[in-house]
Amino acid sequence: ALAQLGGARESVRVTTDLLMVNPNKGFKWHQDNQNGPVAFDNALRWWVTMDDSPKDYGAPVYLKKSQLNKCVPEDAVFVDIDEGDLPEYHDFTTFRPKAGDLIVWHARTIHKIDGPTSQDWGSVKRRVLGGTVAIDDATYVDKEKVEFADMGRHDLKHGDPLTDAHFPRIWPEPVPEEMAARFSGDVGRSREGFSRMLGAMFSAKTFEQFASWGNVLKKKDAEVVEDDAPAREEVASSR
Repeated sequence: ALAQLGGARESVRVTTDLLMVNPNKGFKWHQDNQNGPVAFDNALRWWVTMDDSPKDYGAPVYLKKSQLNKCVPEDAVFVDIDEGDLPEYHDFTTFRPKAGDLIVWHARTIHKIDGPTSQDWGSVKRRVLGGTVAIDDATYVDKEKVEFADMGRHDLKHGDPLTDAHFPRIWPEPVPEEMAARFSGDVGRSREGFSRMLGAMFSAKTFEQFASWGNVLKKKDAEVVEDDAPAREEVASSR
């Protein structure tokens, strides 16, 4: 399915994978930029849910064709969908997947997931296995920022073909040597990989990435204050 939807001709490789369980607050409008050492043009995001989506929350909402936007920098995470050219993509597309369903989208597509207003999922579980795949002739991209999925003991350099057991090929078929390396324990996080991440921790691009978090959180806090103000006045006047 990933090969078909991504239009792959040569290969599909996994660059990130992550198990997510009940994100209490959800995730506001954002683009995925923890995709591993691969460029957006070669990256495809995937999402398999293990549980049915709750009735009133927890379903992903996408801005259709928003991967074509010109205003969101590659290092941004959270975004304001009313800024730049994003209003041109206000075609809100919601998916309410059932257990076992697969969703696939371009890594630059703007999307969100709203949690319950109480932030309490109760007995409801929403377990999701998701990640990123690299399509075809992807190369290793040193993004000069923190990439939590790139702490392996490989020796790939910027521009090298992304052919390594740390980023295994799954289509058209696995590479036997890569499978053997993974089974023998030669694949995993390493001191060298941790040093690589630590070296990028204080880069300009990392600060830009975290700044996008801060900007949206500040705006959100301001909106909460505005929303709460009438409620406080109303309570006071009722006494």
